[in-house]
Amino acid sequence: VRTLLAYRLSLPLLLVILMAGLLAACGGDDATEVPAATTAPAATTSATEPTAAPTEALVAGETRVPTAAAVATEAPAPAITSSVERLTVAVDGWGSDLLNSWEDTQPSFIRDYYLTRLLTRDENMVVQPLLATEWEQTEDGIRLVLHPDAVCQNGEPLDAEAVKTNIEALLGNVEGFAGSFLASTLDSLIDTGGYEIISDREIFLGTDSASPAGWSILHGANYHLIWLMPPDYLQEVGHAEYVKNPVGCGPYELTEFNPGDSATLTRWEDFWGDYEYYSKPQHETLELVKVPEATTRFAQLTAENVDMALGLPYPIAKEMERSEDGIGAGINPGNGGLWTQTLGANGKMQVAFDLEFALKELKDDGTPKADPAEWGNDPTLNVRVREALALAIDKQSILDTGFGFLLPNQSICNKGSFGWRESQDFVSEFNPEQAKQILAEEGFGEGFSLKAHFGEFTGRPNQKEAMDIIASNWKDIGIDLAVNEHDPFSYYSSGDAGNREYQSVNEWSWGRQEHCAFLVNLAYSSSGFRNEYNDETDRLNEELGNTVDPDRQLEIMAQVDDVVLENHWIIPLYDASAVYGYTDRVLEHKQPPFGAHFMDLQRILLRD
Repeated sequence: VRTLLAYRLSLPLLLVILMAGLLAACGGDDATEVPAATTAPAATTSATEPTAAPTEALVAGETRVPTAAAVATEAPAPAITSSVERLTVAVDGWGSDLLNSWEDTQPSFIRDYYLTRLLTRDENMVVQPLLATEWEQTEDGIRLVLHPDAVCQNGEPLDAEAVKTNIEALLGNVEGFAGSFLASTLDSLIDTGGYEIISDREIFLGTDSASPAGWSILHGANYHLIWLMPPDYLQEVGHAEYVKNPVGCGPYELTEFNPGDSATLTRWEDFWGDYEYYSKPQHETLELVKVPEATTRFAQLTAENVDMALGLPYPIAKEMERSEDGIGAGINPGNGGLWTQTLGANGKMQVAFDLEFALKELKDDGTPKADPAEWGNDPTLNVRVREALALAIDKQSILDTGFGFLLPNQSICNKGSFGWRESQDFVSEFNPEQAKQILAEEGFGEGFSLKAHFGEFTGRPNQKEAMDIIASNWKDIGIDLAVNEHDPFSYYSSGDAGNREYQSVNEWSWGRQEHCAFLVNLAYSSSGFRNEYNDETDRLNEELGNTVDPDRQLEIMAQVDDVVLENHWIIPLYDASAVYGYTDRVLEHKQPPFGAHFMDLQRILLRD
């Protein structure tokens, strides 16, 4: 019997609450009842989200036979041409320019198109097969059955041995390759002595722990961070040659790549994917053009120089026709003009204080990551100072810059994800007078100066605007904040390597995780990057890594969330949504309504 991990509805009433608040603010129609979790997203007048429950997390401990996802009721579709020449997309970025997953310090979302993953989500947020057609996690390990026809573009089979080699390479265990920056998280999951090749297309991965964070990363149905590659080819040619002549296993071949500028991908005519949501694309060529400025992307869309533009400016997007208000999300409303689709709650924004960990963690030479002589008396080491800084941020003003596309969230977990709690759905108190009082009580009544750092990551809007407001708010309580913007690749590569280079205030972004275990795992001393922790969070994370019981996972994640917030290591700001714009040439772009980055471009259907 084929078995699938169950995905658990984390928050049935989330979007009713959001709808009610947004409609009241905007003077819209009365909110309608949220459909059951098995229904497709319904139309809504909300500025941000469809009304279907946002996410079901892929969790361990249960198995069941898969059922087909519900299909939205739609108007008759126009006739679709079987093949068109080109799809052109203006993007704000695609993550890193790194092409090889086995040598990875940051993800590149171009890999979604020439490489492949184990699992995905469809437009109803239902977990669906890609390479893995069956999957099951128990306390002993993970069983995977692989697609019988899956091969790479050089004819190399994506079989059980290929999966094993890919995992070993990601862990850094294949000679000549450095491995993934997520190796430590994967290592918490995988028992490298526990592989069992059951057959050519079935493998059992023995595990050291249940590690919901590691499994969440490995299966790829959430934030896309792991891709599978042709292992024999990579080991034959090596990293340097692979970058010159990449070979993939996905629906496109990467035929031209200009780092930081453009990518051209060509439809692979022999692609093995035979799913409705993952098969040979309609268009022969996919052209991704990097256009950093949002208003320029919109201008390119208006001029019809591109078919789709990512990350439209909120002031413009709010005036455009939303597909969610018509037939359905991602369906051309049919009125002949530009239209949009919103990717809800795709990235968390937060202020982070990690100086105390930089002072106690050691570099390879045995010295602290932060010099005690320079940083040992920094005010942010005082938990009450951090509390005061949180009270002094006017989060509602930050939310207002997003015209309804920025969502309040006072949790370390992504809004609506498995592990997020409804109790965190509010805008926290803005009380500068109390902040001043706390600073005075702690001996900082005369104020002080701080340095803040951020890098505007792909698809995470309004980071600059938020930092400007924070600097102004803190100036009002006597804090002089010098804000430093960095190249996002170098900024996040350094942070994710655990260097603690930027002090003492950071504005961090985290891409959406459908299972909060990954973000909870950052409150663990051994997680290796951008982590804040103490003995209690370490103990809780160790317990989390050893249970496949979803109810117990929820309890533990809530406890960690509380500890992190009580220590004010994190000041949650908002969850951002990204608005995608389309010309009338685009008939349909089905994708999950929630996610960390652009997805499923291979599903786009166009007029000839």
